[in-house]
Parts: sequence; C-alpha cells; structure tokens
Amino acid sequence: VFPFWLVNLAPALLGMRFAPYLAATFLGIIPGTAVFAGIGAGLDQVFASGGTPDLGVIFSPAVLLPLLGLAALSLFGVWWRRRSAHV
Repeated sequence: VFPFWLVNLAPALLGMRFAPYLAATFLGIIPGTAVFAGIGAGLDQVFASGGTPDLGVIFSPAVLLPLLGLAALSLFGVWWRRRSAHV
C-alpha cells in the first residue's frame, strides 16, 4: 500500500500518457467514490426525515443499497485476482 499522493505522482514521473491515466483513474476511483457518495446521501435522507443514528438506519434502502455496492466492489477485487491466477 502506497500513499495516495505517491500513486498520483508516479505516472507523471514514469511518463504515462494521459488517456490511459484518465481511464485507470476512472476505473479505480470513481466506483468507490460513487458508493460512498450514495451512502452519504442515504444517511442524509434518514437524518433529514428526523431519524436517529442507530443500527436500524443501515437497513433503510437509501443506505443499504450503497453498502451492498461497496461489498460487491470489494469482492470484485478478490474475484479478479482469482480469475487472473487461473489464466
């Protein structure tokens, strides 16, 4: 695991072209960002409607669906490594 600033600096130092850098950034960062934004929006909906912060909030669809997306996103890496190991 490397610091985020180093990961962003390395492509420039290694002469990576912009188009592959943009595509890799999109594939690597945007899905997680979308999931966390969805969780935040779901929590905002719950709190705006007068909900209290308890564990039941997690099971509201506005929060649960992005959490399931996060789980799927994390399992995708495991699946990809196993798939790549067999190829």
